[in-house]
Amino acid sequence: MPRCSPPRAACPRTCWSWAGALTPAQLAARQPLPRVLPVRGRQRARLTAELAALSPEARRLALIVCCDTVLDLGVLARCGEDGLAGCLRSEFVRVSGDEVRPASPVVGATVYAGASEDERRAAHRALAAALDPLSHRTQWIWHRARAGGEPGPEVAGELVEAAATEPPERATEAVRRAAEVTPPGEAKAERLIAAAGRYWAAGAPFPARELLRQAHEHATGPRLGRIMALRGEIELRDGVPALARHDLSLAAEHLPPAEAAVALLLAEEARRAAGHLPEATPDEWQTVAAAAPDTPPVRLMSAYCSGMHAALSGDRETGGAALRRVVEEGTAARDALSAVRASEAAMVLGSPRLAHDRAAAAVSRARLASDDAVLPAALAQLALTAVLLDRPRMALAAAEDGLSSARAAGQRNSEAEHLVLSALAAASLGDRDVAVARLDQAASRVEAAGLARTAALAQWVHACVDLLDDQPEDALRRLVPLLAGETARPMLRVAAAPQLVEAAIRCEQPVLAEEVLNRYEAWARATGTPAWQAFAARCRALYAEDFAVAERHFQEALELHRAGESTLELARTELLYARRLRRARRSREARAQLRDALRLVQACQAGYWEERVRAELRAAGDSVARRSAPSLGSLTPQQEQIARLVAAGETNREIAARLMLSQRTVEHHLRNIFVRLNLRSRVELAGALSRAGSGS
Repeated sequence: MPRCSPPRAACPRTCWSWAGALTPAQLAARQPLPRVLPVRGRQRARLTAELAALSPEARRLALIVCCDTVLDLGVLARCGEDGLAGCLRSEFVRVSGDEVRPASPVVGATVYAGASEDERRAAHRALAAALDPLSHRTQWIWHRARAGGEPGPEVAGELVEAAATEPPERATEAVRRAAEVTPPGEAKAERLIAAAGRYWAAGAPFPARELLRQAHEHATGPRLGRIMALRGEIELRDGVPALARHDLSLAAEHLPPAEAAVALLLAEEARRAAGHLPEATPDEWQTVAAAAPDTPPVRLMSAYCSGMHAALSGDRETGGAALRRVVEEGTAARDALSAVRASEAAMVLGSPRLAHDRAAAAVSRARLASDDAVLPAALAQLALTAVLLDRPRMALAAAEDGLSSARAAGQRNSEAEHLVLSALAAASLGDRDVAVARLDQAASRVEAAGLARTAALAQWVHACVDLLDDQPEDALRRLVPLLAGETARPMLRVAAAPQLVEAAIRCEQPVLAEEVLNRYEAWARATGTPAWQAFAARCRALYAEDFAVAERHFQEALELHRAGESTLELARTELLYARRLRRARRSREARAQLRDALRLVQACQAGYWEERVRAELRAAGDSVARRSAPSLGSLTPQQEQIARLVAAGETNREIAARLMLSQRTVEHHLRNIFVRLNLRSRVELAGALSRAGSGS
């Protein structure tokens, strides 16, 4: 193949020029793009004119590219080398490595529709001649058939059979084409459903929805159930979970028991994602369970639904027995989604290590099976369990990985969930700026899709940030609705209880702190999990007014943290204990606690907590903590800007207005500036900047 100028990946001018042909819903990504540009539209006229400006050979090759979704560059070169360079430099194709595609599906369909029938047949003939019948089997079958006119039903069978040995993208396109040429009826519905499933697995929800819409016109009986089940799954991950719940529940009425069980499991997930709290055990599964009691998915679904509702409604004995069966069934099932359910069950049982292990198994199974649709959910569970096990770095990595997989899978709801989980991990590390940025990124999607469960999780993260910012009143305002009253979130009632107790104590609301702490303490004791018991002991120490009582609980918390192999939470407890020791004039013991805490937070690379520990060490009179004053180069650009404005005499409110920040953000940056520069006041900061400016 001759060398030619590097092609452009895509032309920005062309990309935006098609926008005028799109509806508001298409621009907002709520509807799929049109197949072809309107014949009388301005964009269609412009495309036609620019196509006509190409050389005849480059124009012929552009049409060949638009006959397919993707071609190997070598195949295109075999179709004709004369106009290859002009074709690759045109606005009608996009090149990535050795692959050539139409600039967009709309461009490809429009160029193809604008050609004459003779031109289209000639292009298909050229492709059939250039393709290898073995290595590009489905493409060769299709273009050979299209070269002779409209393919008949026999071509559909060939395509489906050949798709089994093709790479995923080619196989998906082959099944879609097979459905396209299949006569109306159940067989057409079956192939449309299969193509929709492939598109969804590949992260393309819009074409999947369109194919399901077409399939609905031809389907009856169980196939209607499969359409609704897949549509509900897509709606759960990339739409409105409240709608998904109804689709999935209705789908179960049309499906055989094993498939109905899976649909109802997803319906239960949609119920919780939409914020519907358990009131009573759902009865949908009972009919299914009676029809096929020995089917593994049915056993899992039955135990999961009944166990979750019982446990979260307060019946720990009944719920615990059922959820232990979920863990057993989910482990034996060997698929990723069952392992996710097993992890969720283990978490409600109060076994974070088992929950984390099952979440890791779910991720491994999803990757092994190339199950990209389930992978984001598995990674979300892995991130959450890592946070609960005091492994924020691992949680951050899992959430970032999940964010990428959710975007690749076209799952905007899962993407929002991973943004919030990433924020939770960042808040655990004390990185409030990253946490707030992630929460802001997720906010619009959370609101648009009505993701109540993710919204509640975001409120918890916001409260954690409030505590980092020394704003316990705001933290309390966010947490009370999540943990008390009709809007309480069952899982957060446990997970966020330590933050609520801390905020209530700092806000001098001992009655609320005692109420929440008693409930949390009883739950932690019932689980027997050291991590939960350590939190309860730490909260009890913070609550105690008598120093001897507080000291006893602090020491108990430290032992439990070590038994649970916590690191960052152990350091935070040592920091809190040291403050209490220092106030009791036992500075030597406080310094011992703080030196160990410093070692731990450095191992966790938790810069915020390191600075907090160092500040407390300085207050306790530890000379080791008195590092030489760092230069202004240790500040971020925004921190340096704020420092100079403070030195110039501006107030926090004036700085916030000037830099378009909230006053709280300015206050947070200023606290970090004081800690980094070993300063205590605005006056000292002004002096330090003055000395830096004079070079002294």
